[in-house]
Amino acid sequence: MARCRAVVSMLWATARTFESKMGMQRINRWGKSDVYCGQLTFAKEERGRGMVQHRQMDDLFRWERGRSEHPYFMWDSIVQAPRLLRECLGGAAAAQAKSVGERIRDNRIKRIYLLGCGTSRFAAVGIAHAMNSWAGLDADAYDAFEFAKYRRVEAGTACMAVALSHSGHTEPVVEAAERAKRMGMLVVSLTEIEDSPLAEMADMVIVAPGGRDRALPHTRSYLAALLNGYMMAAVAGGRQDLWNSLQRIPTLLERIRLEKEGYLKELAVDLSKASWILLAGGGPCASVASEIALKFMETALIPALGLEIESALRGPLLAADPDTAVIALSAPAPSREKVAAFMNAARLIGCRVVEVAAGKLVGGRGVGGIMVEADQIHECAMPVLLAYPLPILVYWTALARRVNPDMSRVGFPGYREALLAVMPSEG
Repeated sequence: MARCRAVVSMLWATARTFESKMGMQRINRWGKSDVYCGQLTFAKEERGRGMVQHRQMDDLFRWERGRSEHPYFMWDSIVQAPRLLRECLGGAAAAQAKSVGERIRDNRIKRIYLLGCGTSRFAAVGIAHAMNSWAGLDADAYDAFEFAKYRRVEAGTACMAVALSHSGHTEPVVEAAERAKRMGMLVVSLTEIEDSPLAEMADMVIVAPGGRDRALPHTRSYLAALLNGYMMAAVAGGRQDLWNSLQRIPTLLERIRLEKEGYLKELAVDLSKASWILLAGGGPCASVASEIALKFMETALIPALGLEIESALRGPLLAADPDTAVIALSAPAPSREKVAAFMNAARLIGCRVVEVAAGKLVGGRGVGGIMVEADQIHECAMPVLLAYPLPILVYWTALARRVNPDMSRVGFPGYREALLAVMPSEG
């Protein structure tokens, strides 16, 4: 018996040593079998199936020194976000955004196409609201692939395309921007990598500070893209008052983390047990719901759905049950009353309901609340405030599930190959 115990102890120690070396994080939900999401260092991509994997995708999977405990790289991005946004407002990005806004006025641009994929597309939706409201422009957000391959669009010198990509290498975004340029549009790129195909082909570039995000789920790029878009819209609309109000945002974000982090960590333990998460918001805040749903999926590995409030009230609400977590985004806007009704309905079903509110909370009893200060901030700029506490919640939810939040499962057998198969040139 003693020999058996010794053998078991040796095997367990060996397994733990291997796990430590590979940087693996164990997921164990409700007694189910363990799954591993490893952090590995990958070599150069090999040629295969007639396709050369580009350097950008190799960079996507290469970490010189991975992290296996808090603080992960994602946490660095969250903490750095207020400082980087302050740099946006007072540095080269502000000057570039101002130049683009002036160009919109001088060229009498009437139609703006905002192009992106994933996080960048969700930021594009928020920027479109600001362009509509602040500058009176006909602005819409498009999935870059749809724009490049399917959409029949108006073209000419009165039209402009704004292409968004954190890395500047996202192939559908580059293709969409190239199509817009061939059609005679002014092309502007919003990126964080100046030396990139998207930046090089654009007529004008706005480069947010910070460089490449070392965590695979990009968090700060959503906030930076929104802020740079807001600055463009304020200048295009001649709204100095709105430009001035944006200067308060970095300080408000710093306050959110200092005041709310403890509660968010506690809340994350509850959310980590949810079978899935339903998020909803109205108007400009709908894009926040979509973005945070994406982050729950790629960071904490929880199925999530983010929708505009009216869409959430239909089939998705009926699919919810007591194992569902619901996150509602409310702002002093026309959608607030509908969001309140949505929270009440979810509470009656037995869901765990959390409200993230700009200004006062409206969820009532039985609803968890995260209230953020938003005085003097226009409704169209509130997404950047409501979005900031939620990646903190996502991060601690991932840790509660013992998942490495930086990795998006790329170390798990099959997932890396799957991503290479569908995104061979992205970074």
